[in-house]
Amino acid sequence: MSETTSQSVLKRKALAGQHRHQARAMTAVRSLRVSLSKAAESEMQLAMAAIGLTEAVSEPVDVLDDVDEKTLLILLDTPSRGPGAALVGPELVTAIVQQQTMGRVIEPAQGAEPRKPTKTDAALVAPIIDALFRLAGEAPDELEDRMLLRGVRYGAAISSARHLAMALEAPEYKHFTLNIDVDVGKQQGVLQLLLPRVDNQSVQEIADAENNGNGEEPTSLGETASVLRTDVRVGLARLRLSYNEIIQLSVGDLLDLPEEAVQKAELQTAAGRRVAYGKLGQVEGRRALRIVPTHQSTTPKAASMDDAPSESPLAEPPAAALDLPATDMPPLGAPDIEMPGGLPDMDLPDLPDIPDIPGDLPTDLPTDDAHMDLMPGELPPMPGLPDLPDLPDLPDLPDLPDLPDLNS
Repeated sequence: MSETTSQSVLKRKALAGQHRHQARAMTAVRSLRVSLSKAAESEMQLAMAAIGLTEAVSEPVDVLDDVDEKTLLILLDTPSRGPGAALVGPELVTAIVQQQTMGRVIEPAQGAEPRKPTKTDAALVAPIIDALFRLAGEAPDELEDRMLLRGVRYGAAISSARHLAMALEAPEYKHFTLNIDVDVGKQQGVLQLLLPRVDNQSVQEIADAENNGNGEEPTSLGETASVLRTDVRVGLARLRLSYNEIIQLSVGDLLDLPEEAVQKAELQTAAGRRVAYGKLGQVEGRRALRIVPTHQSTTPKAASMDDAPSESPLAEPPAAALDLPATDMPPLGAPDIEMPGGLPDMDLPDLPDIPDIPGDLPTDLPTDDAHMDLMPGELPPMPGLPDLPDLPDLPDLPDLPDLPDLNS
């Protein structure tokens, strides 16, 4: 009897200690709650607090069926588990936009209806989303919770819930719902997060890597860096398109790639910086990239400025471009240039004689000095003109009749 009583007492003490530890542990839910306030303060100098937060395991269809069209839909990028989603309520969007544009949050008017979100609204919400996951990804105590939140960032704004549901491909998602108070009661909104669950195998692999396979922590910076994961991407080509061409692109459109795209693919970081060249192919039915040295990745075509290696800011032109063919050009300033065979003789036709003008031209024309002696309004006499004949007298006019008396 005494043994049973002592075991029950020990069990209650162990459970109480476990409950106290769980109350103090930093879980994913608590990390999101704490990180939200820090992110809003650091990014927008705005007071935000999660007054209610729930966690569940859901399928995207069950969540997106009840989404209002005025909710801002955001696609989230995760390191290796596929896309996630953030659903920002219209009241929360309005508060963030007001703080970002006017510097303060305004209490909603009575009966005011929220508007449909735009891409500009998504761009203003993006910084706080990135800051939230940047802070929350390092806080949880459990490795599974850290992997769930670490590396998540803003991806793109989605126009409809149907398109967002098509992009979410994971079988199950962690569904977080945050009821948020903004600026001490001026606004209240809802933020929902759908994050792909982390499978137990990935958690165990990373745990073994962090413990270096034998239960010990890595002892050097090199060992620590060797077990970290990073994202890389392969770029086939860089295309130049006008803004009108870009906005007219739709699903199913084809883009013309250069011939050397497969032979000269670029290995890039997540930020888009090129780190190596490679040849794209396949190994055992899977896509693969073979890294090649930089000098082997060049093509016989003329290289552009974008293809210059990043190590040398001023790339020298290829030597072949400077080899000009030798020609027998005369030196500059040479007075005589001999043409082979000389210049051909040119026979010009005889010009006809100019006919004589009949009559004599007057020789006593006035000079400029004569013009200077004239008074204003006078014309010089015209020399050499013949005298005009006398004109006959005009006949007398007939008698005109008397005018009528106007007084009669």
